[in-house]
Amino acid sequence: MTSSAPPADPVRVAVFAKAPAPGSVKTRLIPLLGAEGAARLHAALVRHALSIALESGIGPVELWCAPATDDPFFERCAREFGITLCAQAGTDLGERMRHAIATSLDEGAARVIIGGDCPAMAIGDLQAAAAALRGNDVVLTPAEDGGYVLVGAARLVPGMFEGVAWGTSGVLEQTRVRLAAARARWAELPTLWDVDRRPATRDVTTTSWKIAVLVPTYNEGLEVLTPTVAAAVAMRIDHETWVLDDGARPEVERLATELGAHYLARPTHEHAKAGNLN
Repeated sequence: MTSSAPPADPVRVAVFAKAPAPGSVKTRLIPLLGAEGAARLHAALVRHALSIALESGIGPVELWCAPATDDPFFERCAREFGITLCAQAGTDLGERMRHAIATSLDEGAARVIIGGDCPAMAIGDLQAAAAALRGNDVVLTPAEDGGYVLVGAARLVPGMFEGVAWGTSGVLEQTRVRLAAARARWAELPTLWDVDRRPATRDVTTTSWKIAVLVPTYNEGLEVLTPTVAAAVAMRIDHETWVLDDGARPEVERLATELGAHYLARPTHEHAKAGNLN
């Protein structure tokens, strides 16, 4: 017997990304990671965004590339993840997002857009965004820095992306003003942390347990440790994050301090390996 239930509303996911050219991506982290390390971190975060987008199962996933789709990194992603590459078009971020949304809506599907700046984003966040679009024109996931890390749209809201001071702490509020002026219906999901900034103090779920999150390391690069430690610090439970460094590296201690984690190293390093400190 065939079910009479209507299918879920179609949604297409766009992952916005720049090519990982050293010196042009994650520039605020270059003093900590170096240009090459920041580029490697950027590439890893784009791959993470593609992975959770695909695993969410909410719809087809596309990688929207800048400045063009022919960068070797983008081509590798297309082969590995089986995704479509699209070129971003527009003079600023607002125009580029509007173009991506219009492209999807013209083909009968709502659009969800994410970037590669939020390692704290999970599969459930994307699924919640898709669900919110069934009853709203727009869905936003605010960022702690005053912007947003996800935007979705079931229709184009006039003026939503016009005249916004992109890259500033006023992006979210300016967007709210434009949505209200257009009498749009929108939903906001729980605030998440952007990798370019230290996680902020937040309301957390309290428990009767004392929870410590341990991140053991020996020789992993900062581009690996940065999203791991930052995502651990940003967890929405009452906890402490400890970086256990069996390599006793000053740069790792600086990273832990910058991100709000505790740091511990052994005084000696015989038979050193990740995990010796726990």
